[in-house]
Amino acid sequence: MPIAPAAVIVFGAILTSALGDGSVGGLDLRIVGVILMLGGFVRLLLPLMLRTRSRWSQWA
Repeated sequence: MPIAPAAVIVFGAILTSALGDGSVGGLDLRIVGVILMLGGFVRLLLPLMLRTRSRWSQWA
């Protein structure tokens, strides 16, 4: 079952803001949180952009 983009954004926000000095094994969890949030936003917006693009091609 795929993970909802909103859940990825929320998890990324938790990693970014809730952890004080968040690093595990040299991996900065704040950076991982930001990447997860950006990926979640892209995952939310990508279907809308593709749907709009197909409508533009129908008008041409």
